[in-house]
Amino acid sequence: GAETIAGFISATRLEQLALQPMISFGIAMAVYSAQNYGAGRYERIRKGVRQCSLISIGFCFVAAIGMYFFGLKLVALFTTEHNDLLLEQAWLYLKMSVPFYFFLGQIFVYRNALQGMGISIVPLVSSILELVLRGASALYLASIWGYFGLCCASPICWVAACLFTSGSYF
Repeated sequence: GAETIAGFISATRLEQLALQPMISFGIAMAVYSAQNYGAGRYERIRKGVRQCSLISIGFCFVAAIGMYFFGLKLVALFTTEHNDLLLEQAWLYLKMSVPFYFFLGQIFVYRNALQGMGISIVPLVSSILELVLRGASALYLASIWGYFGLCCASPICWVAACLFTSGSYF
């Protein structure tokens, strides 16, 4: 219904704000790894990826804490209607996705580090894997669990893409 759609949209808008630092970490990693790859300083790339991963993990932890404590209040900023069903649906999405920000943050770090080193096939395949898994899991799980299944789709694709991308990096 309309409340569920509005709740989902409000939660994903909030999520987009939370993702901006992770995206920035990825951009920084691409530039950093490209410069060091060009200079032949591969150990610096490893060190940079490790440090950026730790910073990303720390940020994801802080974002998760913030979302759990202030998520509903923040969601309310993105909607003009504050009925209980809308907020409940937004909260369900956040409860399902926020614990998996760790994986999403690592995708940005590893995907961009590889891209900075000129290895573009892995980020491409990872992106395709993420897209296909999100669509397939959303369709399948929504048919079984409804909206809850849709809320599970992003975390599933983030975990798979993270495992593929980080495995390829290592």
